[in-house]
Amino acid sequence: AAFWVLLGPEVKAYQRNWELRGGRELVDPWMLEDSINYDDDEVSGLFGAYYFGRIVHASVVEDPLAESREEYPLDHPMFQKYTMETDEQERITGIPYRLRLRITDSGGRTLQVHARMSEEYLDLERGMPVC
Repeated sequence: AAFWVLLGPEVKAYQRNWELRGGRELVDPWMLEDSINYDDDEVSGLFGAYYFGRIVHASVVEDPLAESREEYPLDHPMFQKYTMETDEQERITGIPYRLRLRITDSGGRTLQVHARMSEEYLDLERGMPVC
């Protein structure tokens, strides 16, 4: 049980990332060796990926590991006049608020993203397209 508590989230994240990449390894184009034929399917990897989807959930969290019950909606009164310069959380703890987005593509895959909160994100709405 202790094993799963400690490593379970990492294993789940690894599986989700593997599915998103279609089982192919990521390739750094700046580190390619000239002697390898990267057109060969045996050694070719994923040079980049586009993820097209729509926002299904947008909220603000104090910590990326926070549970959904600890989220604030973007229209919460606390964020009405929010700016990065006046981030109360960052002033007190040194760690800024984070935007949490959940995005779903047409294939049903879901991607959750965290970013430093910015006043530019307050207009995000459910259903908006993302790439």
